[in-house]
Amino acid sequence: MDRGLVPAASARRRARAALIGALATCTTLSVLGGYLMSPAADSDLGFPLVAVAGLIMFVLPFLAQGGYAEVHDQRYLTARTVSGWRTVDLHRLARISRFRTEQVPSIDLLMLVDTDGVRLMINEDPEVDEATMQALVANPANAPRISGDAADRLGLSEPPPGHKIWGFAVRFFAPFLLLAMCFGPPLLVAWAVFEISPG
Repeated sequence: MDRGLVPAASARRRARAALIGALATCTTLSVLGGYLMSPAADSDLGFPLVAVAGLIMFVLPFLAQGGYAEVHDQRYLTARTVSGWRTVDLHRLARISRFRTEQVPSIDLLMLVDTDGVRLMINEDPEVDEATMQALVANPANAPRISGDAADRLGLSEPPPGHKIWGFAVRFFAPFLLLAMCFGPPLLVAWAVFEISPG
């Protein structure tokens, strides 16, 4: 099959399977690690398992990140993700946003979601940015939602101060939320096992 024409249904199905598999693995490791950290288990494997679950949690937002991006006919963008190849229709975009951090290593990802629900996150790539801009100009009737940061990267407009503050808040608090989601369940399991263990 031409990887430039990956069916949307196939891409969505594989994306869901990858997400479910990652969440199931993370939950299993997290709960097992929480049990092994309890005094009743008396094992040194608890923390390493929870650490692996934490790494998976930090990777989850990047399951849609694509590499080896190719633009076909100035309309279709295809890239390889963890779950396989995906194709986004640039003429039928529903949402454009941006995720970036300025820490080392710096991350600057443009997230494109088309009306079929296929999403791709692309690192800094002038060809992709140019193709996205051309698609927006060629299809004025199609008005996707564009975040202020994404508009700034594409050179559409200067994001308003409110968008900048909101983007900073999201980038600042997201790691704390991921930490709570990762370490919360095993700590609860360890506490519950400790409370109900005899003696």
